[in-house]
Amino acid sequence: MIVPKYFYMALLLKLGNQFTAFAFWAEHTNNDHSNDPLSNYVITIDELEQRTGIDFFCNLPDNIEDKVESNVAYNYWGF
Repeated sequence: MIVPKYFYMALLLKLGNQFTAFAFWAEHTNNDHSNDPLSNYVITIDELEQRTGIDFFCNLPDNIEDKVESNVAYNYWGF
């Protein structure tokens, strides 16, 4: 059985004309991390793209894509 070394997720939210995004990245281990705050696993989309080689949200206009992929609005997402 193949077990992935990492788990990740990319999230994009659009409210009206505003976009925001972030990613989760977690190493797959046999340790219990169920009590860890989720903010420990938050990274920018830019960083996720570097780690995976995948261009997420490539259909967004470049000016919007560049903005939402380069930072995380922690307070907006509740972290």
